[in-house]
Amino acid sequence: VGAGSSMFDIDLYDGTGAALSRSNFSFSPEFLWFKQRSESSTSHALFDVLRGGDNRLQSNERNAEADVSSFGGGVTSFDDDGFTLGTWTSINADTENYVAWAWEAGGAPTTNNVAAAGQTPTTGSAKVDGSDMTTAQAGTIQITRLTANTQTGFSMITFENPSGNNSDTLGHALGKTPEMIWVKSRDTGGNTNPWQVYHKGIGNNKKLY
Repeated sequence: VGAGSSMFDIDLYDGTGAALSRSNFSFSPEFLWFKQRSESSTSHALFDVLRGGDNRLQSNERNAEADVSSFGGGVTSFDDDGFTLGTWTSINADTENYVAWAWEAGGAPTTNNVAAAGQTPTTGSAKVDGSDMTTAQAGTIQITRLTANTQTGFSMITFENPSGNNSDTLGHALGKTPEMIWVKSRDTGGNTNPWQVYHKGIGNNKKLY
C-alpha cells in the first residue's frame, strides 16, 4: 500500500492464485479499480460495495456487468483496512503483478431502497459520510443504493431510469455540483450502451464515450 491519503490509496501487489488479503489501508476501500501490470491484454476490473465484489465492470470495454464468481471470485470482502481477493486470474493470478486504486465512499449499504424519489431512502440503502441518509432523495429518479463522501466529493449510485426522459434528474447527496460523472448500463453493453463520461471542462451538454 502506498503513502496515500485517508480516503484514497494505491496498492501494488503480486498475485498468488490463492485467496489473498491486502491490508494496511487507513480506511475501508469501497470502490476498487484493478489492472494487471504484467499482461497488457487483461482488461481493467472495477468493483464496489453497491454492486458487490463479484460483479465486474471494465473501464476499457463497453460490456455489461459480469459475474466472476464462477472463475474463483473477485473481491470476496471489503475489509476495515483493505480487501480480500478470490482466485479470478484477472486480479489474482500466480506470479502476475497488479495495481489496485482504492477509494473510500460513505459506507456500505446493506439493502435496496424502495422509497420513491423525493422521500427519505429506506434505512440501510443510502449511506452518507458513514451514516444512513435521513433527508429526502433529490431528483426525479428513484435510487437503488447510494454511498457518498461529502469530504472528498465522491458519490456512487445505482438506479433504474424509469422513462429515459432527458429531463429526469438524479440526486447524489454531495451537497455541491460534481465536476465529473461516469455512467454505465450494467445489464446491456455494446455500441448502444457505452460508458458516458461528463466533465466540467467539456461542458454540460457534451460527453465522452
